[in-house]
Amino acid sequence: MKILFVSGNAPAKFNFGEPNSYPYYLIKELARRHELYVLYFTANKRLTPEIINQDLLEAGVSQHQELRSTARGGLLRYGIYLAATFLMKLLLMLRIKPPYSLIPIPFSAYKKRPPATLLEVVKTYKPDLAIFFPQLLQFAVKEVTAAGVPVSLLFTDSGALHFTRLMEVRGPGAPDRKMNYQQLIRFQKLEKNYSQVDARYFFVGHKDKEVFDSNSGQENHSFFIPHHLYSYSSQLKNWGQVDQPLNIVFTGGGHTIYTGEEADHIAGQIAASKKLQTSAARFYFLG
Repeated sequence: MKILFVSGNAPAKFNFGEPNSYPYYLIKELARRHELYVLYFTANKRLTPEIINQDLLEAGVSQHQELRSTARGGLLRYGIYLAATFLMKLLLMLRIKPPYSLIPIPFSAYKKRPPATLLEVVKTYKPDLAIFFPQLLQFAVKEVTAAGVPVSLLFTDSGALHFTRLMEVRGPGAPDRKMNYQQLIRFQKLEKNYSQVDARYFFVGHKDKEVFDSNSGQENHSFFIPHHLYSYSSQLKNWGQVDQPLNIVFTGGGHTIYTGEEADHIAGQIAASKKLQTSAARFYFLG
């Protein structure tokens, strides 16, 4: 099968401040069985073309290309992106957590018009299937489905659910509540806009799929795929009576980092919900 894989982040073995390894290892596994053409956006200066090329070659992919912006007002859009990037770097230098909207998924990935390269590759490569990651590439998904190519979208997580949970955890007085609310509305709108897009949607969480289905009405076209770190053991345990410390691991991707009071808060909530003392458990936070 000929598969076109389109990623909003350059695929690489390791994360460079964004989710690079997630698409990389999916691509590597697909390349074992199928012919692949990889297209990707990147604005990450730490990821050089040499690194990307070498990693993709090791994954068994020889056909790949970076996507660049070609939309109207491209110069103005690029200027806005540079200003946002500068602001993000300044906030990081001042040790201030930047707003989610400044997290460096390439600005071109948010455009309403796909770059000409994408449609040219679809026309010449003639893929049997196109796979997209992440959900923000809606503009490109619509164009490729309109070209008659079956599309699978690795939605992975519901952004609407993520920010709903943040609103609940942070509380009404949180300084970032306004930003979280804006992102909640943004992702609700994004998911609703998928209601008319003929694609297949894949999630790694039951609840994420449920929220997406509620927003998009795509319950017949969305699927839950268990995350490889999930445990589905049916054995019941009395967590309050353990003979040795429990090892509890939190994993995050891209910009997700647990630090300071936030990590303590999460650990405390789990200990309380399971009637544990924090000394009876070891918590590991991997960002």
